[in-house]
Amino acid sequence: MASNRDGLDETRYQQIAWNFYEKQEKFKAVKKKFEQLKEEFEQEMEGYLGSKKSAKFDGLVDDGSVLTIKKSEKTSIEWFPDKLKKRVTKPIARQVIKKRYTIRDMKGLSKYLQSCGVDPNEFRKYLDVEESVDQDAINRLSEVGKITVHNIAGCYMVKCSKPYFTVKVKKDDGYGE
Repeated sequence: MASNRDGLDETRYQQIAWNFYEKQEKFKAVKKKFEQLKEEFEQEMEGYLGSKKSAKFDGLVDDGSVLTIKKSEKTSIEWFPDKLKKRVTKPIARQVIKKRYTIRDMKGLSKYLQSCGVDPNEFRKYLDVEESVDQDAINRLSEVGKITVHNIAGCYMVKCSKPYFTVKVKKDDGYGE
């Protein structure tokens, strides 16, 4: 029996390490097979569901359970503030487009302001402006009818992620759900 100077049984720890390694390799192989199966499943369900969001299969199991498949697709919106400004009125643009000003040259700005006779166009040369669209403001104005899809057409791009599917089995309780 191998042991080190501290009296620890190295053979035992070696066995524990080998056991872990073997299980880790089995796990990796199963995970790889699962990922392949998942990819095939997603392709099949995408073909089956198409634009539908879900499907139910009743009574596939002897106990009358219901198998439900739901398709989920996350989306995000990329706004184009410069285009939006041209499509909506100024009051609405002020509500939905947020501006962030950054002073690039504080010393230059200070010297300029000290000289008085402030020209707004000269002042703006010292600023960088970042514009972003306030999605909540768009939603509020849309709800009250002050802005429509027609108003903002071409001012954004919807990005869809790859859909994913959830599969659940529920025992049929006799009430249809």
